[in-house]
Amino acid sequence: MDVPSPSPQRDPSMDPPSRAAQRDQSMSPPPPPLRAKNNTEAWVPPPPPPRAKRPPAKKKEKPQPQKLAYDMSQEELDDHVGKEVREQLALRKPELKQPVDPKGKKFFVQMCQPREKETLSDYDHSIIKPYEKNNNRQYNQVPQFGEQPKQSIPPLKVLSKEDEATAEFVMETNIKKAQPRGEVEVPKHPGLGTKPFKLGEPLMWPELVDMLPTRIRELHQWYLKAATDGVYMFVARVKHVDFYHGLADVWIEFESL
Repeated sequence: MDVPSPSPQRDPSMDPPSRAAQRDQSMSPPPPPLRAKNNTEAWVPPPPPPRAKRPPAKKKEKPQPQKLAYDMSQEELDDHVGKEVREQLALRKPELKQPVDPKGKKFFVQMCQPREKETLSDYDHSIIKPYEKNNNRQYNQVPQFGEQPKQSIPPLKVLSKEDEATAEFVMETNIKKAQPRGEVEVPKHPGLGTKPFKLGEPLMWPELVDMLPTRIRELHQWYLKAATDGVYMFVARVKHVDFYHGLADVWIEFESL
């Protein structure tokens, strides 16, 4: 059997260039060196100590509700009321007052006092200072108000409110001052009371006619005019609202006025 002949040795320059050789080395930095693996294990903190168990909290017992007044018996109600009355009327000790520092008290008292004396105004100063000078006192002998030995005008009398009212009443009624006081009897009108009716004469005293209201005075004047014509009564229309009997006429005599 024929032995195959060995392949001729290949020229390495004939191989195609690799991608790493084709890449320009200046375009990117070289890869970082690989770190050696740390064979030591990571540190783990120790577990915390176990917590101490707390004893279970005791439940607070709820206070029993206060018994209402309408649920109490008469004896319990009397005891409850008496207890509250005694507590209300019991003597209480007064609260002790804290002592005040005398230095602090003196300080605050001085703060309340005025620091400077009140000064006179310019007007008062201009009057008082010249008068206090000895040289000018001989020229200041004019008596002031109320210092004259003889008053030329009698002192002014001020009337009270009662006297003022009395004076106004006297001037309006033309009576004497002693009459409203009761010292002198007040004369009465001779026709005091109701004036007797007589057809054709005024229904009231002539002195009081001017004091009548406007409508009453017009009625009085119409009466005098109608009485001279012999009329002694007049008719008045009554509405249904007045007596609820429908419209009606009522005759009224002048004497009824």
